[in-house]
Amino acid sequence: MAELLLPNVPDVLIRRFEELAKADDVPVATKTVRLLETAVRSRPIAAQGAELGAMLMSIERNRVVPPPGTPDAVELLREGRDER
Repeated sequence: MAELLLPNVPDVLIRRFEELAKADDVPVATKTVRLLETAVRSRPIAAQGAELGAMLMSIERNRVVPPPGTPDAVELLREGRDER
């Protein structure tokens, strides 16, 4: 595993990491890595965000809008059941 050196970490942040680690009864390094993993997983990478945006735009462009007066799916299903 690689090591990560973080210069200029505020003392208050170090103390908070220590408190959280103590509460979970794990070493500070373990707790710090877990917190970093959580933070990284919760934020999409810009490229993924761009891909999602492009996909949503494509869905919107290709969406089929039925003409006014078209019965909805529930209505059609009820009619189909009534015919049986």
